[in-house]
Amino acid sequence: MGFLNKGTILFSLLLGMAHFFRMGELNFVLIFFFLLILTIFNLRLSKIILPLALIFLFFTWIEVSYTLISFRIQAHMPWFRLVFIMFLVVLFTFLALVFSWKNFEKVKDRFFLLFIFLVVFGLLNFLRLKSSFPLLLFGRFVFKLGIFQAFLLALYGVYVGERFLRPKEQYRLRPKIWALFSLVFFFQLGLGLWVDGRFLLTGKLHFPIPALIIGGPLYRGGGFFMLGLFLSTLLLVGPAWCSHLCYVGGLDNWGANLQKRKSKAPLSRKGAWINLALVVLLALMGRYGVLEGQVLFFLVSIFGLVSLFFIVFWSYQKGKMTHCLGFCPLGLVSVFLGKVNPLRLRINLEKCTGCGICQAKCLYQAIEKWEDKFKINHYCTNCLACFALCPHRAVELTFGSKPKKGLYKGYIFILVSLHTLFLGLARI
Repeated sequence: MGFLNKGTILFSLLLGMAHFFRMGELNFVLIFFFLLILTIFNLRLSKIILPLALIFLFFTWIEVSYTLISFRIQAHMPWFRLVFIMFLVVLFTFLALVFSWKNFEKVKDRFFLLFIFLVVFGLLNFLRLKSSFPLLLFGRFVFKLGIFQAFLLALYGVYVGERFLRPKEQYRLRPKIWALFSLVFFFQLGLGLWVDGRFLLTGKLHFPIPALIIGGPLYRGGGFFMLGLFLSTLLLVGPAWCSHLCYVGGLDNWGANLQKRKSKAPLSRKGAWINLALVVLLALMGRYGVLEGQVLFFLVSIFGLVSLFFIVFWSYQKGKMTHCLGFCPLGLVSVFLGKVNPLRLRINLEKCTGCGICQAKCLYQAIEKWEDKFKINHYCTNCLACFALCPHRAVELTFGSKPKKGLYKGYIFILVSLHTLFLGLARI
């Protein structure tokens, strides 16, 4: 970015900051300050977002100009000098927009990344405005910075989306951002319980156990929000709930990856099937008065402690996701109901050489030997590890039964958008 280009853009951002500071709009002051820093250091994120910010600023100046000039004319005050000044401000902002657009055109996959920003920022603000209470955490504290938090989350989504477009980068980054989501979720829960209740979503506490997404509505006969959210994600991304969006799975995956010497013995899924039956049975028994509420509370507490044991100790010991594979009933529901989404991973047997890299890297035991090659079974969670690591490109992403051009990019768009929205909104 040349000196003239950068100088024009920086001065326009400073003018915008000054205007919003004068208007008391701290959210926009911080947004433009953040963009100023990104531009000074010539970071790639600034090239993607700057045209959008400067378009917004351009029309803001036009509105301000119209308002001020109309007021002076109606008040019979001198207005010609004001017209000249505002014309220069608008022109300067337009030049900055032109320069920023030239930089934007040099960015690969620019419209894909910009669309992630628009969708995440737009949805977060739509939900923020429609909610009867502050949904975003920054909006609950001093200065009500919900818009600024939505901006930061949208920028984060752009960063993740750009990395995820490269399959091997997606393979390396996915466990990290998934663990980040889990840590943020439980850290906010801890702060809400012991520091300030505003860190909780509604203040109505319940056990943060995925199995209760099924058991809760069965027990209450209502309260279908989490179940509806879960089923909606299955429609959008299939069983990828279990590899990208579950707030417990990120910790289980992290614990399994800490162990370098992984057990070669396959994990049994019988425990998960038994737990699924128990969750349904006990929830219905509680609903119809066979079990008292205190007994159910005790049983759910035991279930949560056992889950914690699997995550903290057993997954690390085995080097496998023992909680997700052998204990969690929601995972079974996810992989089977997730088939409603027609997107599939499949191994092209004509390209497969039987090297076994895909099976060795699959943490979900979803790839099995078939004659002298491999195939993906119905426990696949679309984590995309095999897709990224197959040296022969034998693993294909298909819609129905056929691979389609642009399918990976579209799927990544949905995954990244959902992950970012969950990161900003998911709390107890």
